[in-house]
Amino acid sequence: MKVTLLIIVISLLFPRPVHAYLDPSVVTYAIQVIMGLAIAVGAVFYVYWRKAKQKVTEKLGISEETKKETEDEVVIYDVENDKQT
Repeated sequence: MKVTLLIIVISLLFPRPVHAYLDPSVVTYAIQVIMGLAIAVGAVFYVYWRKAKQKVTEKLGISEETKKETEDEVVIYDVENDKQT
């Protein structure tokens, strides 16, 4: 493990010149891969965050229903027949 880490550090400290051409399609593909990974990691984080939050609220006895706003029931009054529906 230490030898592998040492080789990686030395390789990064003393880079060799590379004669290669990266066309725009390769860069676009790399950006797509990076963004896809970021979205996937974010989705996984969000799912586990919701699960952890739900467990904590259950442990503490906090109801999420108290935070929600509710509207009054809509009452329609029929003037012609003089009755409430």
